[in-house]
Amino acid sequence: MKKIVFVMVFTALSATVFGQFTFGVKAGYNTSLGFNKDWKFDASNLNIKSDLGHGFQAGIFMRIGNRWYAQPELYYNMTRTDYEIKLSDIENIDRAVTLSTVDLPIMVGYKIFDKDNFNMRVMLGPKFRFDAGSFAKNSEEMEDWKEVAKKAQIGLTAGIGFDFWFMTLDLRYDLVDRLYTTSLKDNKINVNPINAFNISLGWKIIEYDKNKNKKKYKNKNNND
Repeated sequence: MKKIVFVMVFTALSATVFGQFTFGVKAGYNTSLGFNKDWKFDASNLNIKSDLGHGFQAGIFMRIGNRWYAQPELYYNMTRTDYEIKLSDIENIDRAVTLSTVDLPIMVGYKIFDKDNFNMRVMLGPKFRFDAGSFAKNSEEMEDWKEVAKKAQIGLTAGIGFDFWFMTLDLRYDLVDRLYTTSLKDNKINVNPINAFNISLGWKIIEYDKNKNKKKYKNKNNND
């Protein structure tokens, strides 16, 4: 984690080479898609149905560049999803998974519409996810049920964003592999990645534009 922070600080210090640099804080809401699928093991059918997962995120972001830009972020994310597990020969079992992670998306974006106090952007890039104390609970113990939590996963994030003066609004879709590997009788169950949507609101604390500063300096000299 210290290496990640060092890289972001180094990037911020060298960002003036690209002409424009923004640093800010952000927070938002995220939700994951549910699913309903049957798995067959020998003569038994296993049905797992999930509700929508809900959670929040909070952290920092940087934006480097002008029309084309890079945007690395670092934030804490927590999401809880409830599952209903049903076997043909036993009662329903409730399962709750709480993901507690540190996320590092590194996106490349383009400003479709760019004005002084408003812009519209699109973005795409990889998303690195690190476990920060995730856990799962079942209402009852299940025989031959195994879970292994991974330390990190990688996925993809894409979205659209808007800037209004010092505020920034992002709407994104994430596709990230699961941190938990779950299996029953050595058969993997949750093999599909997590599909999630999130909306976040950010506040620009620092915004530096070398080109605007040069323009102001030239205008001042002309007036003199």
